[in-house]
Amino acid sequence: MASTSADDPGIADELVLERDYDLTVARILAPRLYAGESADRVGSLLLERARKGQLRKLLVDFSRVDVVSSTFLGTLAVLHQALRKQGGALRIFGLHESLERVFEVAHLSDLFGIDPDEETAHFEIQRTN
Repeated sequence: MASTSADDPGIADELVLERDYDLTVARILAPRLYAGESADRVGSLLLERARKGQLRKLLVDFSRVDVVSSTFLGTLAVLHQALRKQGGALRIFGLHESLERVFEVAHLSDLFGIDPDEETAHFEIQRTN
C-alpha cells in the first residue's frame, strides 16, 4: 500500500492517505476535529477527492481521534453519498467507545459500516463492494 500525506502541506499533520488500487485508507492524525479547524480541512480534502473520482473505496481510521464536531459528522454523511454515487463505499474503524456512542446516537452506524479494526473494515469493504 502506498503511503502519502495529503498533497496540501497545511494538512499533512492531520491526515495521511494510503492507497492500494481502488482502496484508500484515510488516517486522521488530528485528535480533535472541530468545525473551522481540522474538521473543515480534512473533510474538504476528502470530499474534493471523492467528487473528482479519486476515491472509490474509503476506510477512515479514527483511532487517534478523541473529539469530533457535528459538522464533521455531517461531512461524513455527504462523503458517503458522494462515494455511493460513484459506486464506491465508506467504512469507519478504530472508534473509541465514546465516539462509537456518538456515531450510534447520530444514526451514522445505520448509514455506513463501522468496524472495530482495520482488518475487519478491509474485509467488509471488499466483501460488500
